Amino acid sequence: MGEIYLGEFGIPEDTATVDTLGVRPEFQRSGIGHLLLDEYKSHALKAGVSRLHTLVDWNDWKLIHFFDSVGFSPAKTLSLEACIGDGSKS
Repeated sequence: MGEIYLGEFGIPEDTATVDTLGVRPEFQRSGIGHLLLDEYKSHALKAGVSRLHTLVDWNDWKLIHFFDSVGFSPAKTLSLEACIGDGSKS
């Protein structure tokens, strides 16, 4: 799953995001993830998109390795977050 942004929401260029890419564990490492991503890339290209973005947990080495193997590299942007509460409900 992903989204294609054609200059929407203040994004000045046409980009696409990869939100979810799932392959059942027993079928992982068989090329299915690469095929799914290739299909997504072809749809994005047809829409005029030349850049894909995704977010990966810093410590998820398997996922980082997968995205590296399909041509992703660290972006020139940095995701920042602020903890503004303890997360407990009152």
